[in-house]
Amino acid sequence: MNAISYVCILKICGNLGYVDKGISIHAEIAKKGLEKEVLLGSSLVDIYAKCGLVGEAEDIFSKLPVRNLLTWNVLISGWCEHGHGEKALGCYDRLQLEGLSPNIITFVSVLKASGSIGATMKASQIYIEVSTKGLESEGLISNTLIDTYAKCGMLVEAKVIFDKLPCADVVSWTTLITGYGQFGESGIVFELCDRMIEVGIEPNTVTLVSILNACSHEGLLSEGQIYLQAFVHGFGLQPNVDHYTCIIDLFGRAGRIDNAVAMIMNMPLHPDVIVWQKILGACRKWGNIEVGKLAFEQVVRLDETGTAAYVCISNIIVDVGQEQEVLLASF
Repeated sequence: MNAISYVCILKICGNLGYVDKGISIHAEIAKKGLEKEVLLGSSLVDIYAKCGLVGEAEDIFSKLPVRNLLTWNVLISGWCEHGHGEKALGCYDRLQLEGLSPNIITFVSVLKASGSIGATMKASQIYIEVSTKGLESEGLISNTLIDTYAKCGMLVEAKVIFDKLPCADVVSWTTLITGYGQFGESGIVFELCDRMIEVGIEPNTVTLVSILNACSHEGLLSEGQIYLQAFVHGFGLQPNVDHYTCIIDLFGRAGRIDNAVAMIMNMPLHPDVIVWQKILGACRKWGNIEVGKLAFEQVVRLDETGTAAYVCISNIIVDVGQEQEVLLASF
């Protein structure tokens, strides 16, 4: 095994998430004194970052004699993808202090990091850097900018970026729709969806999830059903569990729990724990102890370690004014 062989094997381990095998190979590399080889070191950073061991990745990174942009990007992406936006932005600042110039991959990662922690000032600063480099119209960057601004609640700024796109694709439209939906702007969501279809862009399954989520946030059951049917029959989209979850949630919010349960029983997919949690929450809202018991049993069967279901069923029992000892004895 030489350095190139190790690089290839580490890449495979990282892609497949075989962290234990990666650690074993790392030990071999260390024994041969190859750990500080730039190419091998970068590969080690990559596998640890991809497998969620980003702290270990940074330890290896800090020992490298030479750190190039590729290695920085791997580390920044690792922190970002595993929920450490602040650390990702910290690496971005350090990268620039070392005199390296960010590229598209760098900008995408740090924009995602900014959006994940609501760092609006940092996002605006990065946007200026992107514009200075003339990268604003790059599809990947522009879509990430729209998503970042939307997550930070800067919907006007997100729309400005969107309007500047020379050719908005389904990802651009869906990202903007998702942003408005997250803040309860269902009217704008429906308007954007109609405009997207008018200009010839076909929605995808993610678009449908975003629209149904917008309906769910505001309890718009009729609208949700209409869009689901329109997308299925008009564009041939096959509903997945996320789509069914949204409609089931809409039924639950409207108090139509029997309809929600009927949909679960008839859906072609196996209901997951989130679906039954939606039913359990609806039963709490409407005081339905019988269906609540069914939902509770299903949640516990699918997730024995979850405590939220026990809290919810207890609250249902208290809310309906039943004797807890009698009801709990039936579970």
